[in-house]
Amino acid sequence: EVANEARSFDSTTQAAAFYNDTAGFIKSIDPNHLVGTGEEGWDEDASKYPNMGGHWSVAHSGEGTSFYLNTSQPNIDFGGIHLYPDYWGLSTQQASAWISDHAALAAQLHKPLFVGEFGSWVNEYQNWFHLFEQTPSIAGGAVWQIEPSSHIENSSFGINPGAPTREQWLRNNVAAMNAKSPLALAPKSFLKTKGLVAGITSQTFDFSWDTTTKTNGA
Repeated sequence: EVANEARSFDSTTQAAAFYNDTAGFIKSIDPNHLVGTGEEGWDEDASKYPNMGGHWSVAHSGEGTSFYLNTSQPNIDFGGIHLYPDYWGLSTQQASAWISDHAALAAQLHKPLFVGEFGSWVNEYQNWFHLFEQTPSIAGGAVWQIEPSSHIENSSFGINPGAPTREQWLRNNVAAMNAKSPLALAPKSFLKTKGLVAGITSQTFDFSWDTTTKTNGA
């Protein structure tokens, strides 16, 4: 990821250019890894998020950054978002919509979505894990945070041996996500550099090896 939760209070185009330029520099040194933005997912156009009910986070966040514009940049390989509904004033329905609407936009751009951070004071985790598993364009998520039983984070977002239900949900989700084909989630631009040919529709992801290629580029 280029930066953690970066903002540009100047303009969304400035932020997008920063992400694209920096990702291009990273690729010039290391072309074998995917590069994402590290952003939270703010935007300035509610029409692209039909299930968010015009929430400020996607209508006029004021953060000077646009998830759609950032993810559309050619050097960005996957869409990335974070999710903290308790801090952002999202309802249970809006929290799920935050995931599904961003995933839909990433799919439009032929890129997977990775939920780079997520946490909540209430037990919404299982619903979110199901969304990760059932949405073709979602490559996975990283919970904030996994911690030992000796350390209980004040935010109460932690998953630890003292929270066995959340721990089992996480284990089940990891198994389900590992069962997803990694090639089914790889962006077209990345596959082309690895000798792979992709055919993508809105609902199916079908890939075949280029027979001249002897490596998967891992």
